[in-house]
Amino acid sequence: MEEAGFKEMQQVELRGEDEGYKDTWYTGKIIKFPNRKAKTWIFVEYDKLLASDEHGTRKPHRKFVNPCSIRPLPVKMPNEVVYECYQQVDAFYNNGWKKGLILKVHDKLPRRYTVYFPLFEKNKLILELRC
Repeated sequence: MEEAGFKEMQQVELRGEDEGYKDTWYTGKIIKFPNRKAKTWIFVEYDKLLASDEHGTRKPHRKFVNPCSIRPLPVKMPNEVVYECYQQVDAFYNNGWKKGLILKVHDKLPRRYTVYFPLFEKNKLILELRC
């Protein structure tokens, strides 16, 4: 089944909707679209966010999300991309992509960056960025 350009089992990014996870994008996949009579919420599974079942077993978190909380995976950028201080980026931190601002570019390889996350009011050393 396909809806709004997405397909079941397609890898996508899912926006965190719970407190502390807002404006963070996580990788996951679309499991199932609702039938036409149901609400338009889409059933998804997160790749790295885990949840415990009634027996305490940890499994990938599954839930229904609003379609506006789904976006395609971004195009992979070449590793030669040069990032600069005060550039706004998505930085991979705590299993998800968060908006941040580069405060410092470290000289050692692999290239590292100190990124400020305004939403969390934190500075973190980051290895993976994207525009």
